Amino acid sequence: MIEPILVRIKERELAKATTRFQWVKGHSKLPGKEAEGNAAADRLANQGAAMAAAMKLEARNHDVNMLANENDELDEFDMDGFERGMVEAADRLEAEKTAQ
Repeated sequence: MIEPILVRIKERELAKATTRFQWVKGHSKLPGKEAEGNAAADRLANQGAAMAAAMKLEARNHDVNMLANENDELDEFDMDGFERGMVEAADRLEAEKTAQ
């Protein structure tokens, strides 16, 4: 969890931006509407984190599927037929040279 944050801080430093951390009091014993607001903020933060994780997983699955499709196309390539065709073409060229 820390490493991606450190990477982003480094990116910001390279862009001449400053990153500042500030301590914010937690949710201890807040009364009424403040407690409700904090609880709602927690729910939204958790939903956002879950959505980000799902999007990351979806992107990873997409990348894996793309690679699998590329590999399927390579598997379908007839290497033996290609090699036979190259040998036949080389034999024809050789025959043409000797015929001249």
